[in-house]
Amino acid sequence: DRIVLAIGDVCGKGVEAATKTSMIKYMTRGLVAARLGPAEVLAEVNKAVSESGDPSEIVTLWVGRIDVDAGTLCYADGGHPPAFIRHARDGSTERLPTTGALLGAFEDAEYEEEEVAFESDDILVLYTDGVTEARRGNKFFGEGRVRRAVRAGGSANDVVDRLLSTLDRFAPGALRDDAAILAVRMRSHEERSARSE
Repeated sequence: DRIVLAIGDVCGKGVEAATKTSMIKYMTRGLVAARLGPAEVLAEVNKAVSESGDPSEIVTLWVGRIDVDAGTLCYADGGHPPAFIRHARDGSTERLPTTGALLGAFEDAEYEEEEVAFESDDILVLYTDGVTEARRGNKFFGEGRVRRAVRAGGSANDVVDRLLSTLDRFAPGALRDDAAILAVRMRSHEERSARSE
């Protein structure tokens, strides 16, 4: 009854960036399989990225562990854009700030973990900076538009569709940077029970 989620972004494009992305993806999976917590995963990946020796090769990485039974989310964020949770109980939107530096910036960087409530019908939304840094002229899409799309609620798919359509209206056509969005809804106890039967 524990689920681990991760989202990251690698500086650069092309074969080198794709290779680094694969390395980080499989390293993160291995560290999670070894039962390391989110902050420990970030610290280990940071060491590997830092050892490459190129300070321009920075990475952002967000790792979270959902404890379904406890209704909590424990996360660590290494320079990735802040996640948002829409709480079903009162419709509030909670911003989850970063808990450490970009990976590769400092070899001995320390990462903190935070724990927040993540209960039935709450929705967690993660995204890359290609969303917030999308431009129209000299204006950025920004975090505020992400928050408004999350606050409006609905299913996880509704939130993603709303955010993508808002982004497309704001900056039609090709974006300058890759944009990824991940939204997850905590199933209700009843849904989980029915699924296990």
